[in-house]
Amino acid sequence: MKSVSMLRVLACLLAAVMLLSSCGSIKPIAADEEDLRVVMRADEYDICYDELRYYTCNLKAQMCDYYGSDIWADAETAAPYLEELYDGVIAMCRYNAAVLSLAAEFGISYTEELIQEKVQEDVDSLVEELGSKRAYRKALDEYYMTDRLFRYITAVTHCETELYHVLISLQLIDNSDEAAEAFLASDDLIRTLHIYISNDAGENIDANRERAESLLEELNNGADFITLIGRHSEDFYMTTTDGYYFTRGEMNLAYEEAAFSLKENAYSDVVTTSSGFYIILRLPTEEEYIEKNFETLKNQYLSATFYNMIEERRDEINVTVADDTIELWQIN
Repeated sequence: MKSVSMLRVLACLLAAVMLLSSCGSIKPIAADEEDLRVVMRADEYDICYDELRYYTCNLKAQMCDYYGSDIWADAETAAPYLEELYDGVIAMCRYNAAVLSLAAEFGISYTEELIQEKVQEDVDSLVEELGSKRAYRKALDEYYMTDRLFRYITAVTHCETELYHVLISLQLIDNSDEAAEAFLASDDLIRTLHIYISNDAGENIDANRERAESLLEELNNGADFITLIGRHSEDFYMTTTDGYYFTRGEMNLAYEEAAFSLKENAYSDVVTTSSGFYIILRLPTEEEYIEKNFETLKNQYLSATFYNMIEERRDEINVTVADDTIELWQIN
């Protein structure tokens, strides 16, 4: 539920298993000529076909889970979804360029030796975790990934981490307790509870929407919100009535916009997201909770501030598409 948005989830699909130390370096796997074909540019950064395919195929699969497995069957059924697909892929490519662009301003480059050494360590660790170079290739194929692209995205991630520490050290992100306390006491931190109906694979989305609407009707007729959470909500991470404390940039955008538009103790209409349906209750923040969880909330604030900076830079990135770039929906 908590964002790392889809942009970062897809970019880190394989990174989660990078946990072991390496015992011998795996040389880069030569890329096919087609994979290296430049199909777009995000400002000065080339976007190769393998990056386009990776984001496109993963986003198409996610959209199938939400809209139905047959939406890409042919041009006619795909037509209503192309704009969403295109915008999502472009956003992910722009995000990588935004990280590199902002990092470059502080002398951080994904090609520098230290970054590349870390990338090599990560590749070696992943191969060791998977058991063989063949298994590594297979894992890449399963995610529509190439070795070149995996190394590139891993390098971007390391640049992102280094950039965060540089911004903190230069106090361009104020990490003092005083700054955090002021933020946590402001209206930029809110608290919510919600009833969540998940769109699991194979479920009827219309039926889930109707179920959420019926729960909203029960609320309007006087039902207790907490009781309905206990009986119907499918968010198994929300185990207490403390709920979620968050700021802008941490949650799904539709969820976030609905939550911030609410007055305290008011609940929303049914909110539609790519993963399911929410009815959101905004509650007052509690000083005791904030004091008890100060360090966690402070880190949450610092992270959100950092990623909002990247998102702002992403919005400034200009993407140009090559004339001969294949239509996104045709990529399988």
